[in-house]
Amino acid sequence: MAIKFTIQGLLIYLVIAAYLLAFVTAIIRMKKTSQVLYVAGFIFAFAAFIYRWFDVGHVPFQNMFEVFLTMGMLIYPLSIFSRRFLGVGIEAADMLIGAIVLFPAGFVFKAEPQRLPPALQSWLFAPHVTAYMAAYVILGKAGLLALGQTLAAAPGTGAADGSPA
Repeated sequence: MAIKFTIQGLLIYLVIAAYLLAFVTAIIRMKKTSQVLYVAGFIFAFAAFIYRWFDVGHVPFQNMFEVFLTMGMLIYPLSIFSRRFLGVGIEAADMLIGAIVLFPAGFVFKAEPQRLPPALQSWLFAPHVTAYMAAYVILGKAGLLALGQTLAAAPGTGAADGSPA
């Protein structure tokens, strides 16, 4: 585990901090503050994504560092879409997912830029990878929501037997 002492690393750590603070403020019911922190985290994540794009000279989807960086950025728009259009999701959970997804980009994977191999220089590369990364984020959100529902309906919690919680 290595800390990245670069602009890219600083941006990632700012995103993780903003998402975690947004999560904590959402848990203690400071809705306005959590919203501001969540949007700030997305702006930092978007800035990190654009910075990486210019740094490597191609869409940053080549290695695991770039994949986790992109998934950390995609959590906010997918959170908005899920809540507004599908009526599904808990914003605080999305904030936590964002921080968890960015942890490997910030501490585990190496960020050295690499040349894009010829097989990945197709115009279909970017939409294909974007679609599967969005699917992974949605799958993570669905899994977390299912776990929450399962725990809420577990015997002894009061939810399953009809007694007041």
